[in-house]
Amino acid sequence: MTALVKDVAILDPMPGYQRLAICRDGILTDMFIADASDLSPSPGAIYLARVAERFPSHGRVWLNLGEDGKASMRLKNAADWPSGKLILITIQAEARENKPPQAREGMIRENPYAIIQCLCPEPQGVYFSRRLKQALEDQTSPDIDSITRHLETLSASVKARITLRLSAHLAAPDQVLSSIKADVDALDEVMLKAKDKTTPGALAQSPDLQRLCSLTLPHQLPNQEIIKDDDGIAWAEASIDQQIEAALSPSLPLSSGGLLLINTPPGAAVIDGDSADSRLSPSELAHEMITPLAIQLRLRRISGPVVIDFPRLHRPDADSVHRYMAEAVAADPFPPHLYGWTKGGLYTLDRPYRWRRLDQLLGNKTKTEAITALRLAWQQSQGKGGDGKPCDIAMGKSAMTWLETEGRPVRDAMTAALPLPPHWIIL
Repeated sequence: MTALVKDVAILDPMPGYQRLAICRDGILTDMFIADASDLSPSPGAIYLARVAERFPSHGRVWLNLGEDGKASMRLKNAADWPSGKLILITIQAEARENKPPQAREGMIRENPYAIIQCLCPEPQGVYFSRRLKQALEDQTSPDIDSITRHLETLSASVKARITLRLSAHLAAPDQVLSSIKADVDALDEVMLKAKDKTTPGALAQSPDLQRLCSLTLPHQLPNQEIIKDDDGIAWAEASIDQQIEAALSPSLPLSSGGLLLINTPPGAAVIDGDSADSRLSPSELAHEMITPLAIQLRLRRISGPVVIDFPRLHRPDADSVHRYMAEAVAADPFPPHLYGWTKGGLYTLDRPYRWRRLDQLLGNKTKTEAITALRLAWQQSQGKGGDGKPCDIAMGKSAMTWLETEGRPVRDAMTAALPLPPHWIIL
């Protein structure tokens, strides 16, 4: 029998810098941030873009997004795209390591039940995700058959490709169809908006934190089940800050006394399993590494090639580790491709890139200090029995400088929500 798990989502709702933490059985698995100071295009945003440069030998074009800079897009026929052409694109991956955001041709919307693509080069029609195909291998589903028939008609009428997710198999058909229809209607509105534009620019923003939550979990978590943590108590009780700090460390202790040493430079990530103080056998230690490994890949947002140095194993134990790795990463919203073992005994995989690593998302110490000071003032304002006086916000000079420059949108959004202007104190 499969053990029941409990997903909890905690929202820190401070204006200008909202955080959403997702925990499974008390363990932090995902962190999302809506940061008013981060103006770079995010995955899911739709743009009218202009072809700026072509690189046919690389199968790539550079796109002008207007005020939001540039993006890069892979194309099989890059030579056929004239410079200056206006096209609709969707941002698929954030900028990283001095590379621009990555885009895909067409308008793409993801919801908990499906991926809807319009004006894309892929064939139109209704398709099943890999996970849904696996779930339906040994059983038929009248609900899925009914949903598919309805969506085939919708797909033909709007010329869209609709890919059903596993969660469509678990939800009520009416709920699935209404969710997909709402996104199709939203894309129609984007299309109408695009017809009136002659210059590149944003047409639709990326999903909000609540939708990211529903896309990340293997099932939909209703908004009313997301804990709105105005005072910071739920965040503290779940030890979110401590778990974030652990995820920023290059070493992660295991319960047996072993260590995971995690190195994520540009390029391939390297993870080493160190026995340290553990008294487990090599096989036992390797199996103990698997679940923490899967969690850290997801939480730290490690992507690209990953090399894992498990303890030296005999063939039966190595095969067992490979099977358990496949089970451990199955719930990852961007499941890695597991290549398995090299001749030298290293384990390799590749995880798709979508978001910046966690350490890059959070920023430097100066930004952290400024945000922490704002959050304390915000949480104080949400408490009962205030004294009616302006709150004090104290921070170092460098943090104050960040708030007056790059962080000004965060500062203005938070302070505008306070009953009285704050009293700034430079330490």
